[in-house]
Amino acid sequence: MKIGINSIILCIAVCVFSCKKEVGTFVSTNVEFNVVNARGQDLLNSVFTKDNIQVTHLVNGEYVKPSQEIRIHKETLHVLTVFDKSMSEPNITLIQFGNSKPDTIRKELLITDNSVYCSKVWINGELKFDDSNQTNLIPRRFTLVK
Repeated sequence: MKIGINSIILCIAVCVFSCKKEVGTFVSTNVEFNVVNARGQDLLNSVFTKDNIQVTHLVNGEYVKPSQEIRIHKETLHVLTVFDKSMSEPNITLIQFGNSKPDTIRKELLITDNSVYCSKVWINGELKFDDSNQTNLIPRRFTLVK
């Protein structure tokens, strides 16, 4: 009888201590851009640099400048990565290159208790990314012509 009770207690203990809290899945919601002129020439890191690109995010009805906003790195063309940790809805970001009119990026985020997923992206009101019919080789990378 003692062996049966000890076995049950041991099984319960193993089950309790082997259970792990489910860890949330965070999928990047960042967007990337190549910025070119009408002839396709790269404008990042020459005409537009980190110093003259302004980024603001809509948070609780107000546009705020984030602490970590952009990164520019070189591939075939320079790539501008816009970081966004905001989970606010609507998820809207304004990017202004120099003195030009700001571009508006709106994202549809699917948010659950354990994950965040970017399913759609509109640029200046035009749907540019929809994960249900994705055709980009690099998701959420777009070309802006300035």
